[in-house]
Amino acid sequence: MTLRLRWLSLLMFVACGGSTDGGTPPPSPPVVPSRVEVTFSAASVPVAATSQGTARIFDQSGREMVGQSVTWSTSTVDVASVSATGLATALRPGIATIVATTSNGVSGTAVLTVLVPPVVTVVLSRDTATLVPGATLPLVATLIAANGGVITERSATWQSLDPTIASVSTNGVVTAVAIGDVQIVASAETKTATARITVRSAQSPTAPGIASISVPIITAGATITLTGRNFSATRDSNIVRIDGVTATVMAASATALTVTVPSSGFACRPTSNATVEVQVRAELGAREHPLRVATQRTLGVGMSLVLSDAADARCNEFAQTGGRYVVSVYSVATTPTSRSDYVLRGAASTVGTQIAIAAVVSPASGTVPSLGTAMPTARPAAIDASRERRTAQRHDDLLRTNLDFLRRQPNPQGALRASQRLRSSVAQEIGIVGTISALKVPNIGPGNANVCRNPFTVDVRTVYSGTRSIIVEDTVTTYLGAAINTGQMDSLYRRLGQEFDSVMFDVLATNFGNPLRMDDLLDNNGKIIMLFSPRVNSFENVLGYVTSCDFFPVAQAPSSNLAEVFYAVVPTSVAEGFSGDTRSAWYRVVRSTVVHEVKHITSFAERIRGNAQAEVAAFEEGTAQHAEEIWARAAAYNGLQPRSNARYATTLACDVRPASANAPQCAGKPFAVFYHFDALYEFLGSSERLSPLGRSTSGSNDASFYGSNWALLRWAIDHFATNDAAFLGPMTQSPSTVGLPQLQIRTGRPWEESLGEFSLALYLDDAPGFTPINPRLTFPSWNLRDIFAGMNADFGQSFYPRASPLTPTAVSFGTFLRTATLAGGSFSIYDITGAQSGAQLIELRGINDGPAPATVRVAVVRVQ
Repeated sequence: MTLRLRWLSLLMFVACGGSTDGGTPPPSPPVVPSRVEVTFSAASVPVAATSQGTARIFDQSGREMVGQSVTWSTSTVDVASVSATGLATALRPGIATIVATTSNGVSGTAVLTVLVPPVVTVVLSRDTATLVPGATLPLVATLIAANGGVITERSATWQSLDPTIASVSTNGVVTAVAIGDVQIVASAETKTATARITVRSAQSPTAPGIASISVPIITAGATITLTGRNFSATRDSNIVRIDGVTATVMAASATALTVTVPSSGFACRPTSNATVEVQVRAELGAREHPLRVATQRTLGVGMSLVLSDAADARCNEFAQTGGRYVVSVYSVATTPTSRSDYVLRGAASTVGTQIAIAAVVSPASGTVPSLGTAMPTARPAAIDASRERRTAQRHDDLLRTNLDFLRRQPNPQGALRASQRLRSSVAQEIGIVGTISALKVPNIGPGNANVCRNPFTVDVRTVYSGTRSIIVEDTVTTYLGAAINTGQMDSLYRRLGQEFDSVMFDVLATNFGNPLRMDDLLDNNGKIIMLFSPRVNSFENVLGYVTSCDFFPVAQAPSSNLAEVFYAVVPTSVAEGFSGDTRSAWYRVVRSTVVHEVKHITSFAERIRGNAQAEVAAFEEGTAQHAEEIWARAAAYNGLQPRSNARYATTLACDVRPASANAPQCAGKPFAVFYHFDALYEFLGSSERLSPLGRSTSGSNDASFYGSNWALLRWAIDHFATNDAAFLGPMTQSPSTVGLPQLQIRTGRPWEESLGEFSLALYLDDAPGFTPINPRLTFPSWNLRDIFAGMNADFGQSFYPRASPLTPTAVSFGTFLRTATLAGGSFSIYDITGAQSGAQLIELRGINDGPAPATVRVAVVRVQ
């Protein structure tokens, strides 16, 4: 069972005037703000955390004033910032006074205390070292906060677990004392890090010594030569360790060793000095020498790299080029409920040319773009996006019921051929305008456990019979207080039927498949039946739905009409305009619902007839969203072509401006694809937790995949198909493949690669001043930055407070650590910038220093 909710109350803001009879009473004094109370969700927060401010405004009589706006400011801009909506962000430890000021200058304040964040990790500059007695080695402990930032307000405490071998000062300087092995521990709060120090004697004249190494930097897998003294001419008598990892001695003499460096086994580390040891019998010699173990990468501005192999994503070092990088860490798990915990670590190389790069402002950092086309002057309609998001979950629940029924039941084609079908007298009569017939309305109410059973039976009057559709109206039109009388909706029903016949059916047949593929086994009339009944009004938050039950014999599905039927509500008011549940509001929103739901009919028909498995729910909804988009280009957006980088003012702005008197350019336009972008906005606001593959938490009200799956398919179509039909048709009609495998077939690319490019495109599309060399880091059909900026301009305070919903985690070049959990198909975005002092290491690993999750990958693009 599927349903679609759309706005039944698209309320336009209108100004009304009038007068009253009788004398004019003396004017009351104006009600103005006189006091402001400011509170925060948390009065004390650590650095990088946020706290939401609330301002309550009271008039001169002490009554609270609702709907008043305030301007937010902060007394100490370097301690805490505050947004236009009162969201304070902690910047550094200290105290900030946050001020809310009304339009008439009345202010209120609250104090926000910013605390030093807790330490989550301690990172040492060296993990191992070999010293001779009397030598010293400075160790540096970097304290990392939960947001990956470095904590400078605290310092580590140091301890040697055996001071008789090596001691350590309060600032981390190790002094070797006697031969042996010892651990040096750095602690901060409850977190620790340990370095292993080996002290060996260099006083013996027979001890081996390393005078030089044949390469300036040792690299994994290379063959190198150690030159020195007191080596053994017997190859196997020499033991060579590099950063604690045993190397292979290939040839030996008393003064030279030829060594193959291990290709694996090293901990991921930036290019820096490591200890090279030669042990001959019980004696040992050591030398510090630069070691490089990370894969070296160099990207020019605009270049990108998708590390779609798990091994390739583990340890990489990017050349010291300055500028700015955007990094996506993404989960290629194929189930949305999977969880992958990862750690992203950054560190700077200490080997190579050291240059200072000035910090720059990134063109991809969420700059608010100016809307490229003039916005309509009319104010937008009020919306209830939160209601849409809640009820979309029910749509998903009912769709899953549909798909489960298809999977559990035997294919009905044989039974349909042998059964009595609706094609008899009822099928003939229902196609005659004015005829009264009986049809079933499947019961999708909460009290009915099986939607294919216990239907309502209603008498319907045929209003329209066209080339591809029949529209019937329930003869009981006063149910639930409906004020529509017989005949008052006929003109709109006819217009809807004519649009379906002339536009919608062709959209579906051309791009997806034949909605009537099963028709010869059902009512055999060559038409879709649309049934409008107050019974549907009785189902909570429903505008329209279809059911797979109708494709099965009555013996299997007692609610079956043995026909392709779309069920929908009727309006409850004959008033003109768009305020309330009027005919005009109903007609404006039901049009996109029809094409969406008949896409589901198309999928059911094609897959039953092809004896194929049912589509995965998220992809079934994503493709139905495409049916709406393709239809909307012709019906709402003046023939908008794919890959035209559409902007808000010429598309979605009319979705939310229904009144022709206030927005004449929007007259007659339907409500089309606004909620595609509403759901995508929600997804991008929680891109680590939500997934384009479906509901990321079982039982949640997450329906963001309506937008993110649609966006994934739109991105794939724009880059890998000649047109919509070439992609969506085979996908809908596939005899054996569904979901992600079908996406991989259509793109010719592995999911591990596509998700990396898709995630970067969602953030970088139309970023000001940035052009990627890889065109797949864009959305050719839609200008995402402009679309989201338009939504923010129209509804920012209510639903879309940011012009760019995807906010990256900002980190600086050098040392950082970030931990996150990803749902399958989700991703994190990082923006790395600042002063680059050396090549930048980016390591991907698991929590507790374990290996990186097998499902996590990395994609990188240089934006400056």
